[in-house]
Amino acid sequence: MPRTAARRGGPEAAPLLNTPTAKNGAVTLTWSATEGGTYLVQSTTSFSSWTTNSTSVAAVLNAASYTNYPTDNYRFYRVARTGLAAYDPAGTGAGSGSGGATYAVPGTGAVSRGTGTNITLSITLPGSPPSPPAGAPLTIVTLGSLTATSASDATSGTVLANFFISSTNATGAQNVVVTFTSGPPPYTFTGGFTVTP
Repeated sequence: MPRTAARRGGPEAAPLLNTPTAKNGAVTLTWSATEGGTYLVQSTTSFSSWTTNSTSVAAVLNAASYTNYPTDNYRFYRVARTGLAAYDPAGTGAGSGSGGATYAVPGTGAVSRGTGTNITLSITLPGSPPSPPAGAPLTIVTLGSLTATSASDATSGTVLANFFISSTNATGAQNVVVTFTSGPPPYTFTGGFTVTP
């Protein structure tokens, strides 16, 4: 009798929680996620009852993170996906799209602002100064005058940032700036991404 191997991926994949990090009273959870997924985070100290910490953690591409400030000495966490957005027809790559396309920074990507465009920037930090650890708190990520609608650094050295570019936003080469809460100085990519009319 032949054997059949089945692999659960994409929307059927279960989140895989990484080892939490604790620093200055903050516990940061990171996990593998499904693009377009929304996640529930719960915690407990006794396993007899669970506290809901968040019901709306959004995935950034294939990762998600949540930071908690517990007041007790230990806590156990669990994560579950509660929703999945409808996927749009746009692909990924360095072309223009009407939503959801991913672009590398640094790179040579450009996007048309059209009547409004959702994009994700995958920002690779330079090796100097050394990158903060995965899950380090981000203060802000900007693209020209735009602030990211969400940002994550679940992988050390890479920041994923989502932006909505409206039909009235400035065009041309835009600076991309990544600022972490606790240093190093902001990473600036001068003319890091281009917006066209």
